[in-house]
Amino acid sequence: MNIQLPETKSEKLSIILWLVILVVITAGSLVPKMSPPGEQFGIDKILHAFFFLLLAALPLYGIPERKTALLVALSVAPYGYLLEYMQRSVPGREFSAHDLIANNLGALAGLFIGGIIRIKIKYFTPPGDSS
Repeated sequence: MNIQLPETKSEKLSIILWLVILVVITAGSLVPKMSPPGEQFGIDKILHAFFFLLLAALPLYGIPERKTALLVALSVAPYGYLLEYMQRSVPGREFSAHDLIANNLGALAGLFIGGIIRIKIKYFTPPGDSS
């Protein structure tokens, strides 16, 4: 098995950012919540969608090998479900269908945007022009 590592600075930075976001989301999702549950819509859902968009898009840009990049990007939605499921056992947290929907919408948008960026870079950027 031949694993291609990110080559450019921007690919490396995208993978580092992806790992940081993954750690922050995981920690933030599994820390006990002190305020009462029940917020339905608002900034929380926008943040869920935004961070899951980044989690799905960044691997498509930063991982050179296409199949690996797609596999990592596609794993974002099930990971969001796993986090929501695990929140059932965290004090002050609960499984939220609204969070799950926001996570999945963000992941879908990330797949779309990341795919477009990958295609643009691969097929429409002159050789030697990527940083």
